[in-house]
Amino acid sequence: MIKKFNIPVKEKVQVFQVWLGSINWTLGVNQLTDSELEIFSYLLYYNDKYKSITEHEVRMDLLFSTTIKNKIKQEFNIVTHKLETYLNKLRNKGFIVGNSVPERFLVYPESSIEVTFTCFMEVQTPKVEVKVEELEIPTEQIPVEIQVNAAVDIQLDEYDDLDEVPNEPLDFRDSFDKYFNEGDNPTETWM
Repeated sequence: MIKKFNIPVKEKVQVFQVWLGSINWTLGVNQLTDSELEIFSYLLYYNDKYKSITEHEVRMDLLFSTTIKNKIKQEFNIVTHKLETYLNKLRNKGFIVGNSVPERFLVYPESSIEVTFTCFMEVQTPKVEVKVEELEIPTEQIPVEIQVNAAVDIQLDEYDDLDEVPNEPLDFRDSFDKYFNEGDNPTETWM
């Protein structure tokens, strides 16, 4: 479905205000306030006015020059620090990067501008719940034959020294104890 709305304007700067106003709602948390929108629309207006300067960097240098800033200050009757505050807010929201306006915001209308929005509706399939009690599951006894064929080959060594008891008497002393205990019975020497 296509709906058209014609918005009449008297001055070219208003085309940029309408452009920004029409996309502002799509910007989420970075939406422009009315003052930010107006100041940014003037930057876009002067960018369009000097579009004959084809080199982007040179045009941006002119756009952020003292001359253009003075024109914007006179238009809004604001002082320098107030304009710089608005420009910094626009920088924080990503409308100005350094001293440049990103290409996605730049438009060059001749006599009008047309904005098209395409909205996609996310279609959700309804969830169907099925209760297990309502399902009839046939229960037939099916004979199952299982054959197990397994062979295990275990070979034991004839000599296994793990179970042998040594012939020597067991000495409970640690190898370190020999330096401190001189007697044969270790419990007698330290008591």
